[in-house]
Amino acid sequence: MGTENKGRHKGQEAAGTMKRRAGGAIGDDELRAKGGADEKRSRGKQLADDAAQRAREAKEDISQRAREAFDRNR
Repeated sequence: MGTENKGRHKGQEAAGTMKRRAGGAIGDDELRAKGGADEKRSRGKQLADDAAQRAREAKEDISQRAREAFDRNR
């Protein structure tokens, strides 16, 4: 799940960059703005994916520590 999203969001960021640069090259402010918005949106999605992954890892770490503590106190 995480890897698929990461690749897709990186692709969206690259597409946004291309749009923004194309808009700049041809003087199309609307295209430039849309490309910039696409870049920012995809970066936000990447940050959210990273945060979700860290939360899953933290949850697993806490679960593992709880299991170990339970086993020690049996």
